[in-house]
Amino acid sequence: IMDVEADDPKANKLLESLIPADYPHPTYKSQKSVHHLFLGPNPEAPRVVAHGIEFRGFKNQSLLPPSVNANGVEYK
Repeated sequence: IMDVEADDPKANKLLESLIPADYPHPTYKSQKSVHHLFLGPNPEAPRVVAHGIEFRGFKNQSLLPPSVNANGVEYK
């Protein structure tokens, strides 16, 4: 599974422009942005950040709903 997310408004806008609105895939909301989950082409793909968009895969983790982080923020 590849978790793709952007951490700032400009990167979020770019990411939204790259994913077709009608493309079915799981998403969830964190404090900063929307995380998009995809089946990655390489099960051992490393973490990569490009243009403010983070691609988190092999040996990385993401908090998923209904998790609550240390600051009390809920993932939905």
